[in-house]
Amino acid sequence: MRRASITIFSMLAAAGIFAAAVFAQPQSGQRRGGGFGGGLNLDSEWALVCFQLETEDDLLPQLRGVFREAYDLRAEVIEAMREGEIEREDIAEEMVAIKEELAGSLEKILGKERMARLRELRSQRQGGWQRRGRSNRRQNGD
Repeated sequence: MRRASITIFSMLAAAGIFAAAVFAQPQSGQRRGGGFGGGLNLDSEWALVCFQLETEDDLLPQLRGVFREAYDLRAEVIEAMREGEIEREDIAEEMVAIKEELAGSLEKILGKERMARLRELRSQRQGGWQRRGRSNRRQNGD
């Protein structure tokens, strides 16, 4: 009797652990990772500015400085959140402010015409991600 109880208990525990592991996985279509709102993806933005916008080499040092400043500000905000100085919910607002400051600095360096082209490139990139996301959800039956 005792052996049967231990066996049943062990099987239930194993099933519980398995269920917890399965349900802990993100469902199809859910975002992964700890993104901090505001859409401040500096790596992607740098690639757009340098490569797709085909910016001249003589502007790159200025652009690097602007991106470095945005990178440092973003790191400060994230560190402040980790140390409890700012609530996680307020990070999106901070990131939007950094993004707007970056956009203003970029416009000063690139000019209005190139900034319009950069916005167009961003829009194309964003549209591609959304299309891929929708097609992935359809394939997964969502």
